Amino acid sequence: MQGGISLLEDSPLRRLQRMAAVVVAVVLLALAVFSAIPAQPQGSAPPASADNRGIGDDALYRLIAGRVASGEGYYEAVVAEHRANNYPLKPFFTVRQPALAWAFALVGEKGLKIILLALFIGCAVMLPKALARTSGEGIGILAMVLAVAVVAAGPGVMFHDLWAGVLLTLALAVRKPDRIWLSLLCALAALLIRETALPAVLLWAALALVMRRWRELAGVVAVLAVFAVALTLHANAVMAVTTAADPASQGWSGFAGPALFVAGIRQSTALYFLPLWLAGPVVVLALFGFLARGQAAGIYAFLWLIGLAAMIALFARPENWYWATLGLPLTLAGLAFVPRGLGDLVSALRGRGETSMESA
Repeated sequence: MQGGISLLEDSPLRRLQRMAAVVVAVVLLALAVFSAIPAQPQGSAPPASADNRGIGDDALYRLIAGRVASGEGYYEAVVAEHRANNYPLKPFFTVRQPALAWAFALVGEKGLKIILLALFIGCAVMLPKALARTSGEGIGILAMVLAVAVVAAGPGVMFHDLWAGVLLTLALAVRKPDRIWLSLLCALAALLIRETALPAVLLWAALALVMRRWRELAGVVAVLAVFAVALTLHANAVMAVTTAADPASQGWSGFAGPALFVAGIRQSTALYFLPLWLAGPVVVLALFGFLARGQAAGIYAFLWLIGLAAMIALFARPENWYWATLGLPLTLAGLAFVPRGLGDLVSALRGRGETSMESA
């Protein structure tokens, strides 16, 4: 490409000029070293079934879902359990949307586990087709997705963030420019389970706009419109059953730092078996892998995960570690692109980046 590079190209790092490659290498090394320092807030990654507040979110969601399964209305069950266990009811988004509780009432916990595992398998099968350039990268992606599924699929069945993360990953995996309806449905499902999936969908809209994919942009806007209606109905339903005496959230200004993102990824994946000082650099390399992959899918993954890490660093409290599961199982799949990415970076550092245009 004359006069510069585009991140939307395949393997953009191998086209870097030497000085730009030096900057990327220094930043990558600094982030890897910084992430190895055990500076995360104390208690930032408690066991999946525990929380630093009340009975724990997992237990709360199970109690609410159990009441709904017994025939009680969702919002009546929410108010009863939130009040009984000293959980906030204001503002309205402290209350999860009802989709997961309704699904629990319909198919039970065992049914939810089967569905979640099926979604993981779908990601494992389809994500290599969307991202991999070689069979080796495809096997790497498959292995990383399954490594997340083994740890998270069972214990995380009542965590809305994990469901949204898997659905967002699947939306990326099944997206095809000429057939996007299935991807749009996955994105909509993620939004209807957890509204914090919204930044990922907005990013999708932004990329579609930049790439002038008007049909795709229209589909994403339609998804956002449906979500806006659903969220408005949810907000009205919550406000209809709450009173001025109900407790409000303490806010989302925890400033826990980026280590909480790493701790959440580690807690929810096979990285749990690694020491924290090693898990941090592994997560950094995974994000680097998506940047090195390039093209729309790789850059979307990179920007979404960087944005998620920033959101957690700025707004999450230690007990909100599970927000990181919004990036699963996608995050670790980036490791499949690290070998080629490092090779491209080394080539650029040696001054070969501008002339090495062929695929490795």
